[in-house]
Amino acid sequence: MTLLSWSAEANAELAALKKQTRDLTAQAVKSGILIKPLKCSRCGSKKKLEAHHPDYLAPLVVTWFCQSCHRKLHACLNKEAAQRLVIHVPVPRERKQR
Repeated sequence: MTLLSWSAEANAELAALKKQTRDLTAQAVKSGILIKPLKCSRCGSKKKLEAHHPDYLAPLVVTWFCQSCHRKLHACLNKEAAQRLVIHVPVPRERKQR
């Protein structure tokens, strides 16, 4: 298995897990198991609320954000993840000649 095929397989599995989590969340809201609040937990907006899942393996653990705050949160999370992937290679210093 190549890195590329492994990556595609992992992405497909993650996409399936995300869909399953969204479906379970929607069912829980519809059945009354999960109560969707009336406003965004960050800014208080009453506009279109979205469920944020910090862990897709826990579909009923959600924080509700308006679409704007949810996008801002993911932009921040993506930036932090990208920074963790940066490889820092020490650059050797030139030695002073005596």
